[in-house]
Amino acid sequence: VLFRSVSPYMGYDSLVPFVSDKNKGAFVLCKTSNKGSDDLQSLMVGPTTSLFEHVAALVETKWNVNGNVGLVVGATDPKAIARVRAAAPSVWFLIPGVGAQGGSLEESVINGLRQDGAGLLINVSRAIAGAKDPAAAAKLLNDQINAVRSTKCQLATALVTSECARFGTFTLKSGLISPIYLDLRRLVSHPKILQLVAREYGKVLSNIEYDRLVGLPYAALPIGTAVSLEVNKPLIYPRREAKAYGTKATIEGDYKKGDRVVIIDDLVTTGETKIEAIEKLEAVGLKVVAIVVLIDRQMGATEYLGQRGFSFRAVTTLTDLLQAWRSSKAVTESQCKAVETFLKSGQKPPVKSKL
Repeated sequence: VLFRSVSPYMGYDSLVPFVSDKNKGAFVLCKTSNKGSDDLQSLMVGPTTSLFEHVAALVETKWNVNGNVGLVVGATDPKAIARVRAAAPSVWFLIPGVGAQGGSLEESVINGLRQDGAGLLINVSRAIAGAKDPAAAAKLLNDQINAVRSTKCQLATALVTSECARFGTFTLKSGLISPIYLDLRRLVSHPKILQLVAREYGKVLSNIEYDRLVGLPYAALPIGTAVSLEVNKPLIYPRREAKAYGTKATIEGDYKKGDRVVIIDDLVTTGETKIEAIEKLEAVGLKVVAIVVLIDRQMGATEYLGQRGFSFRAVTTLTDLLQAWRSSKAVTESQCKAVETFLKSGQKPPVKSKL
């Protein structure tokens, strides 16, 4: 047996016998498809973190030393699949529960797929074995999976063709020298790509309970408008400076105290700049339930915002985009390696504590 399903309950040392050999591995039980899974797996172990998300984060950050540890995530809870993918963006998922247990193939792929178009092993053995024509059933499932996968790769390629992602030597606002520059303001000139981006945001938002969207000036205002139209939710936005005339509003748009809002922004580096916007929203009685960006540059935002009790999600990460670009040959190998070296260097802009 090359791979086994194992329990995380006894900690990493109990996994070592199964994963020390790089030619073998294990899928760790994370959020299973059985009805009683919530009894333990959904217990909260932090302000915004469930036990299954904690397990996912352990596999992503500590346990997957040899690249041979995956997660078992049931298709019966698509919202949980999305939360596990947010906690473990690079890990392979084994997904049972499609078919007889009622899990949706499409929702499993949408919520679980990595940005490179891979990362899922979907168990549909009964649906295929019990079909009158198993070969036709397998082909149909394969076609359904690939239809969803193609949109992920389309997004990555579109960011390069529109020059929203450019390669070279760039000085970032933080002062860091980067081999890649992400300029998502250019999306306003590419309506088809903006529509594709809005659909991808919509997939992330489908697993969040909220009343309104908040677009952050200025780059995220057109993105927020497109997302608002896609998901049919009202949009508001905080002004950078309060008006000195008229209503002297700090927040534009209709809202009421107690509304749950999701902040929409284009990208994130450390997450520090999001706090100012959150403070403005909370000052008028709004409850920020999540922050969603298109691209996470992976420079500490998840940790920074999580420590302050905020749920953070990204449509994709810079690492996932690199995988997709490399796979589709949208950029050169030397460009990919330059960005990977930059990420591995661990360079981060200074973060001002606001604890």
